[in-house]
Amino acid sequence: MLCLLIQLWVSVRDRHHNDVFVGDPWDGRSLEWATSSPPPEYNFPVIPEVFSRDAFMAEKEQGKAYQVPDEFPDIEMPANSAMGVIIAVTGTAMAFGLTWYMWWLVILSAMVTLVAIIARGYVRKTTRTIPGDEVRRTHLAWIECVRRTTPVDRSKEQTRENRGLPVPPVEGAVQ
Repeated sequence: MLCLLIQLWVSVRDRHHNDVFVGDPWDGRSLEWATSSPPPEYNFPVIPEVFSRDAFMAEKEQGKAYQVPDEFPDIEMPANSAMGVIIAVTGTAMAFGLTWYMWWLVILSAMVTLVAIIARGYVRKTTRTIPGDEVRRTHLAWIECVRRTTPVDRSKEQTRENRGLPVPPVEGAVQ
């Protein structure tokens, strides 16, 4: 536990030094490396088209990675809800009650869970919309950061010079 707490403290302390906002510090192959780090809540400004197993690597090899879409539509997201926290707390309480034969806690937890689920069923506003203008601003700011970032080669991946952008591969070179 002490090691975990030390790692957490070091991570928080050095978070600005370890920032790789561009998002691809180890020359990743798949789409999760094709967004900023941390990614926006909607991940991609438009749904990416995937034509191969390692779509992001193929785009990097073709010089097509980090493109700006023609349009930025509004993005519909689920609205925030406390249901996850409620079910986690009541589920933990229910498991504790079942373990220690505390039937009153099991029944109370089950009732709170049931009431929360029924109450959530009456909520009508279950989505929210992120305007296309906000998506455009966020994506263009990230693209500008990508363009300003100096690429690093594999020998510098573990250094603080790595801001999340690898050197583009040389055609015909073995990776």
